[in-house]
Amino acid sequence: MSSYLQCYLHIVFSTKYRRPWLLNKRQERLFGFMAGILKDCGGKGILIGGMPDHVHIRMMLSSLQSIGKTVMHTKGRSSSWFKAQFPEAPEFQWQKGFAAFSFEARSFDRITRYIQNQESHHSKKGFVDEYVDLLVEHNIPYDPNNLFEDEEDEESGLGY
Repeated sequence: MSSYLQCYLHIVFSTKYRRPWLLNKRQERLFGFMAGILKDCGGKGILIGGMPDHVHIRMMLSSLQSIGKTVMHTKGRSSSWFKAQFPEAPEFQWQKGFAAFSFEARSFDRITRYIQNQESHHSKKGFVDEYVDLLVEHNIPYDPNNLFEDEEDEESGLGY
């Protein structure tokens, strides 16, 4: 018997400490590489966009991969690739964790516009506020004190 799955996802994650590593020339190359990783994982319908400090991915999940494994694989391979391609950024890392939101096929265009209009969107709202708004919109409980790693936490030994 075959497996059938239609699981559309909007995935969001940031650079460590939300540092602006993903400048325009780097974004285009990185997002293309990430699309290849997601294709290797069996993902379909990929659109990747974002800002210098975070990424949005619209995709269809493979029936053979979990969300966590797909994101972990994408972040791990893309981080290694990024450091190799941009030796001036040896400290580059992704933030721990991610957010993933499922959506129906009829929301495809809305999610696409949202990802494509990140620059305009962020002229009014920062990433942390956007992230919290997405969690609230999708009724995902969260701890406001445990959303992101901060350099101060790591320096004081409170990092997670």
